[in-house]
Amino acid sequence: MRRLLFVFLIALSFAIAAQGQTSTGKVRTSRADTDAILRAEKVYTEGLLHGDVAALSRLFSDDYVVTKNHGELWDKATHLAFVKSGAHKFLKLDFQDPNVRVYGASAVVTGRLNHQFRDDAGEFTGQSRYTHVYAKRNGQWYMTTNHFNRFGPQVPVPGSAPPSEGKTAKALEGVTNKYCPIASKNGARVSVNPRIRTEYKGQYIYFANEPAIKIFEADPEGAIARMSAEDQAAIKHNETCPYTGLKVESTHRTESEGKLFYFCCAHCKWEFERILSAQQR
Repeated sequence: MRRLLFVFLIALSFAIAAQGQTSTGKVRTSRADTDAILRAEKVYTEGLLHGDVAALSRLFSDDYVVTKNHGELWDKATHLAFVKSGAHKFLKLDFQDPNVRVYGASAVVTGRLNHQFRDDAGEFTGQSRYTHVYAKRNGQWYMTTNHFNRFGPQVPVPGSAPPSEGKTAKALEGVTNKYCPIASKNGARVSVNPRIRTEYKGQYIYFANEPAIKIFEADPEGAIARMSAEDQAAIKHNETCPYTGLKVESTHRTESEGKLFYFCCAHCKWEFERILSAQQR
């Protein structure tokens, strides 16, 4: 009986020790792996600052995904296309207090980010918390997952240059077609009424009066064929995102100045609306 009790106590002590090591033991971290990941972090920072798409492409894994501040998910191609577009130019990226934890062939980096950027709305500063996840494949560390959580407002930089007349500003020219595709007066074209319109194939078409819409709906393609080349081009909505150059999705659209604009994702739509709001202040 005593022997059984002794064996039980020995086994219990090993179990308690093992549990203590699991809960309180430190993660074994290779100095070489930590240094390699910190170098990868520098590649990431420099890649964003200088728009180095090639370097970022080598750093990101093929299954890379980034979660943007508002919850939108971007894959590798979308993120690289956005960097290449130059729509959001980083002027400063200060990744502070990076905490690297290595778990075998995986690693997690967390920290705080102070950033400064410029776009069509002007120049701003902001702060975020970030999490980067890496995987070691064939002896090289790749960034597989990227998550940002912005906190606090984006603050305009005092004395910075005024907003640029970029893609967003140039797109705002009022209604689409200038002349009614139906109405005419003495054989001459009639200007549209900006309050009378219908939507056709994803874009607004404007008319001189309400009855003209009914006539148009009876033969839309015939009416469009009689429009000027300029107005025909104006009633076609954009098929590629103005930021990433990727194919747009019909669910990601917004209206501005009498036009419908389409985007590849919710983030680009949000960015467009944020810039418009800043320009209209």
